[in-house]
Amino acid sequence: MNTRAMMFAIARGGPFGSAMAAATLMRDAAYRDCKNLKLRRVADALDDFEGRMWNREGDTGKVVALTATLVAALLLDSPRLTLAQVSHAPEKLIRALDAAAEDEKGYCRHHYKRTLEAYRALYGGEYARCEDRSARAAARGILRMANSDDPSRAIEALKLAIALLDPKVAV
Repeated sequence: MNTRAMMFAIARGGPFGSAMAAATLMRDAAYRDCKNLKLRRVADALDDFEGRMWNREGDTGKVVALTATLVAALLLDSPRLTLAQVSHAPEKLIRALDAAAEDEKGYCRHHYKRTLEAYRALYGGEYARCEDRSARAAARGILRMANSDDPSRAIEALKLAIALLDPKVAV
């Protein structure tokens, strides 16, 4: 695997970026070691499919791309694996996908946390500048009604409160 390909694999961001980077590195190492041309052709087709799925909108395409990459790595390694290792492969594949899903949840929590902090800071600044008492009371009321356990709703409530305080800043 050349340095440029490794940088591409590592540079994938987003919730599934780190899992995809690891899967891509495993697949590329298996591709380098595999001498079977038929398996390499199938892996090339899976690689093309993975690229199309990765570039789709939404997380479903990312999960399918990750699965295709892991299957290609397993396929390329299959000539060197024992029967026992092949029989445990589906379990390992499922564990890898579960780990990627957990990684994605952590990424989303971290993303919402940063976004929420930014909107809270913006709200605090707008609230301090606003001189309209009724707008301030309405903004406080919206934030009280918002479900603080759900970050996406809290962000939307902050956006509405900011719009009430200063419509020019509305995001």
